[in-house]
Amino acid sequence: MPALGDPSAADQDSNDSHVAVVGGTSSTPAIHEATSTVPTPGSTPLEPTVQAVADSQGQNDGWLELRIWAEMFHDAQQQRIATVNRAERGGVDPALYAPYTEALDAAEKAVRRGMILAYRRTVPDELRNWVKSTHGLGEPLMARIVGHLGHSRWANPHHWEGTGAARVLITDPPFERSVSQLWQYCGHGRPGRAQRGASAADLAALGSPNLKMLVHLAAECCVKQKASPFRLVYEQARIDYAEKVHTVECVRCGPSGKPAQVGAPWSLGHQHGAALRKVGKEILRDLWQVSA
Repeated sequence: MPALGDPSAADQDSNDSHVAVVGGTSSTPAIHEATSTVPTPGSTPLEPTVQAVADSQGQNDGWLELRIWAEMFHDAQQQRIATVNRAERGGVDPALYAPYTEALDAAEKAVRRGMILAYRRTVPDELRNWVKSTHGLGEPLMARIVGHLGHSRWANPHHWEGTGAARVLITDPPFERSVSQLWQYCGHGRPGRAQRGASAADLAALGSPNLKMLVHLAAECCVKQKASPFRLVYEQARIDYAEKVHTVECVRCGPSGKPAQVGAPWSLGHQHGAALRKVGKEILRDLWQVSA
């Protein structure tokens, strides 16, 4: 699910942006930051194949297992969606491909169960209790978020060295990140979108696309719940943005080929997207605080 209504870069507050690349420079943004090395009490042993990878990276605390489950769930979900779309576009009789799509659906559900169980074993009680008490959040979505993120306070960055067959992944020293660094890594720090020809450092500075999408989804879920504290954040943001005008041209607020001009008011869609972005940042702030 793509992020909706991502606000214009130049019209967003910049005092909380973290413009440096979070976790070190990486030529592969998807592996820009790995799971945390902070031990978690009560973790259970990993499966043998996962344990071998964890031992090789000095990680055996369950966060790596959760990350693998989250990535497998993402892959399974995308495969199911792509397969169904491809078959429907081709006008194929559903009965012909039903066994295959049913198998994909069963695999996705099995991976989802494994991810949630890993989440319950790995994530500290304080964070899981916060999720349970917050309307709009839930185990499956938060398992995906922390699965891709790891520990919200501690980062374990990596970077590539060398080229071709000689390229190796180097582990950098772990560090405790600030809330602004968390925002950036989750795509809620520096506003903007990836541009054609952007460098690896520029892409990394925009954060993880998967986490940006998941946090946006969490914000959407929260604002639909009247009892959620984040609903109030959204409503206040809509009031704050109601009178905003553009300081630069905005392609999102104008028809194709005719961007909104400087001085033109933000469209309702622009206001909605900016408010959701603010909700996402507040969700991440609370996540960061709970994980102290």
